[in-house]
Amino acid sequence: MRHKISLLYDWFIYTLLYFLPDVPILMRFRGWLYGLDMKHCGKNFQVAHSTILNGTDRMAVGDNVYFANFCNVLTNGIISIGSNTLFGPHVVISAGNHQFDGQSFINKIPGGKDVTIGENVWVASHVTILAGSKVPNQSLVAAGAVVTPGTEQTERKIYGGIPAKAIGDVHNRQEDKRI
Repeated sequence: MRHKISLLYDWFIYTLLYFLPDVPILMRFRGWLYGLDMKHCGKNFQVAHSTILNGTDRMAVGDNVYFANFCNVLTNGIISIGSNTLFGPHVVISAGNHQFDGQSFINKIPGGKDVTIGENVWVASHVTILAGSKVPNQSLVAAGAVVTPGTEQTERKIYGGIPAKAIGDVHNRQEDKRI
């Protein structure tokens, strides 16, 4: 019952604030309202007007988390997001999967698996993060990638492709000798 009330609350916030512009103070206000229903919500949580968060009662976010336009977060499991994490437009995070009962997928209650996204992560545009996945700290997920439960767990890597795999290293600009 709690989760159903949370879904209604999330829909209410989305509907009520959809037409307000994406300026930092209003995006923080949206984030604050969503945060009232979350397991944990850090400071400076910003949500763009067209982002859909479903089931915030199963979410925990750190400080300085930003969701750009048209992101969609679906919770059946717990979604944990570390501090200083940025989501580009059109990102989908799904902590659930449909189950097959031998006849169809439609009659079975969806199962959930937790999703963990580390700290200091940049998830670029059009990325899909599937149930049971983990994104390590200080990572960049390249545009269009699909993160699956089998994704490598090494920090400071760039992940890309379908399914996502390490395709490079994240460099610290102060450490880069070419600058």
